[in-house]
Order: sequence, then C-alpha cells, then structure tokens
Amino acid sequence: MIIYVGIGQYKGTAGEELVKKALADYSGNKYADGSIKREERGKPFFENLPVHFPVSHSGEFWVCLMADFNVGIDIQAYRTLKYEKVARRFFSHEEAEYVSQQGIDGFFQIWTRKEAYVKYTGNGLSGEGLSNFSVIKTESDSYFLKEMINDAYFQEINLNSEDFHMNSQVRIAGAVCSQRKDEILIKRL
Repeated sequence: MIIYVGIGQYKGTAGEELVKKALADYSGNKYADGSIKREERGKPFFENLPVHFPVSHSGEFWVCLMADFNVGIDIQAYRTLKYEKVARRFFSHEEAEYVSQQGIDGFFQIWTRKEAYVKYTGNGLSGEGLSNFSVIKTESDSYFLKEMINDAYFQEINLNSEDFHMNSQVRIAGAVCSQRKDEILIKRL
C-alpha cells in the first residue's frame, strides 16, 4: 500500500490528474492512463485495472491510497468544533464515552476510522450511517479502538508535517481500512 500526498486544492479534474500520476508511480508506468469510473454510491475505481484507490482531502491536504486489494482512507485536519456534542449525536454510546476520555484526539481517531471504513465498503455515509457500526471495543468500563471490523483492518497513519514541508501548526489525523494489514509507504506527489 502506498499513500500519495498532495498539498493544495485538488478537487475535480486536478484531483483526477493526481490520481493518474499516483497510478503511474504505483504501477511503474504499467498503467499510465487509467479510466476513472464511479460505483453507484460514488466509490471511484479504475475500469479494467487491478488497483484500488480511495481519495480523501481536508483543507489543503489531499491523499490517495493505492493497493491491489480493497482499501479505504480518510484524513482530517484538526479544527475547532464541539466534538463531544458531535460524538453524542453521530457516534455509538461507547464511541462517545471514548471521546469523553480521550478528547479531541479520540474524536478524530474515531471519525477517520469511520470514514475510512465506509470508503472501504463503498456504501458511503448515506448508505452505512456513522452510528450503525462501532470502531470501539469495551473491556471492564474501559474503551479501546478495535483492530478490525468484520473483514476490515484499521491502521492509523501519521502525516508528519516536517516530512512534507507542511505548515507545522496543522495537525492531521488519518486512518486506513483494508482487507489485510500491510506496510504503508507514504510519498509526496
């Protein structure tokens, strides 16, 4: 698995160009020009290529995860919000308790895992709903992040701002969801 990172505004055509650049790198130019299609609920895919690639962006940061098996990814730049109120409304009871214990870090851990999971399944937020599944396990009144849900594994990602010459004041939370655990490489485009 390789995560490709871009910094700037990469939505629409500019984002698709970065996906194609990432595909060329990932495949060693074997697949230099993949045709991007979308499933019914919006999950992107390459027509007739054995490469999976979810995309996420937050603020000025863009990421694309490439793998030869099903994957999901999400990143979120930390921002000010009433995270405990959001957690109580959209998360399971256990997840809201985890947020109460862990604060804003716990909130963004849960949020990125949930978004990565719905990208992995291809159901999206409208099809899956955030409160219909939990990324938390409970052990004697203590709450922990699950390693997996069904057949999906979670891995946290660290986009260190120094590695990518990003604004060091911006904190990024991120998670990968995949059908198997593999080493994750990170490259800047």
